[in-house]
Amino acid sequence: MDMIKSIEDITSTKKRLSIEIPAGAIEDEIGRTLAHIRKSASFSGFRKGKAPMSLVEKRYGKDAEAEAIEKIIPRYYSDALKETDLRPIGNPSLEGTLDFKRNTNLGLTLTVEVSPEIKDLKYDSLTVTEVPVEIGEAEVSGMLERLRQDKASYEPSDEPAGDGDVIIMDYHIKEDDKSFVGEVYKLGTELMPKEFTDNLTGKKKGDKAEFEARFQDDYYSKELAGQKRSFSVEVKEVKKMSLPDLDDELARDLGFDDLATLSERVRERLEDSSKSTMVKMQKAEILQKLIEAHEFEAPESLVEGEVENLLAQVRGRAQASGETLDEDKLRQEYTKNAERNVKASLIIQAIGEKEGIEVTEQEMNEKVIALASSVNMSPENIVKYYVSKDGSLEGLRQSVFEDKAMEMLIGRARKVKPAKTAKPGKPGKDIEAK
Repeated sequence: MDMIKSIEDITSTKKRLSIEIPAGAIEDEIGRTLAHIRKSASFSGFRKGKAPMSLVEKRYGKDAEAEAIEKIIPRYYSDALKETDLRPIGNPSLEGTLDFKRNTNLGLTLTVEVSPEIKDLKYDSLTVTEVPVEIGEAEVSGMLERLRQDKASYEPSDEPAGDGDVIIMDYHIKEDDKSFVGEVYKLGTELMPKEFTDNLTGKKKGDKAEFEARFQDDYYSKELAGQKRSFSVEVKEVKKMSLPDLDDELARDLGFDDLATLSERVRERLEDSSKSTMVKMQKAEILQKLIEAHEFEAPESLVEGEVENLLAQVRGRAQASGETLDEDKLRQEYTKNAERNVKASLIIQAIGEKEGIEVTEQEMNEKVIALASSVNMSPENIVKYYVSKDGSLEGLRQSVFEDKAMEMLIGRARKVKPAKTAKPGKPGKDIEAK
């Protein structure tokens, strides 16, 4: 099909594509559109579908032209992509205006952004650092103690209040003439000004205290932030932490048969967490080496899209905290990371395609189920989320594709010991009950 007038490079990832659509093809499409309109159009003095075509064209000609152009341009654009073997990213943009005249060839000049050609992929001699996963007794004991702390309760006490104890108190603010009854405060926390801990430490049930306190500048109540107030406090109750014994009963309370089974489960989870951290480090190490080994330009639209993704994450956190963002400044700061992320994704895509990696439906289902479990949602809602966000499950499929490619690269990479023995991060995942 002789439709391509020219193709030129704007940048390594942007092409200017000029195509020409024959007048005859456009007229044929207009004719088909008018014939379709004629079947259902009503004209006085004619049975439906029997009106002269000249009459149909006189009334609906402009509509038919617009509809025909809307149909034929995407078709010829698609054919042009196949002929030029271009792989576009997103939709093309039209340069200039659409100058359409009946019975005249239609010329179009389009700007098309494409994926960069990554030549000479280098990934056969990769190395990654492998840190032995060793979980000691101290780490297991530390996690068991955390679980024990989580099961602690607070019991009323007649002893003086100390650090970490909970006080139930009534208090009055002199300057505001406001009283509060039954307020709960844990000594040592920053829920109230530090003067509360200083003046209530050592107090027992029924004791009273009067003191001045200054609220922090970032106190959640803007009315009190940075302000000094006079307090009259009465201690209504002191509660001290009561820890359960680290025994079989605690293990059963957590859903395990006995303490030995719980300890083994703790060790397994710590090992899994440590291995997961090491794999994340290895992925980052491989991606950095791949980016350094391949020079190419990241497509502008993909970088902009990645910047928006990064901004969307901080927008959500800022809205929750009431923080105001300087988005222009953040956009500049995030551009470098966005370029890195885009390049990494394109390299992994190219390697995966070269290796013939494919994503099966079973792998997609497993990914959906895993995601659903991690965020406590139903698999159906996970699917709905991705469809509403991307319009399809292609984003999820791409994620699985990249995971498989990374697993292949880590599996093939030569493992080397770290220059200095270090453990891959500090494991800290909570142990869940069965």
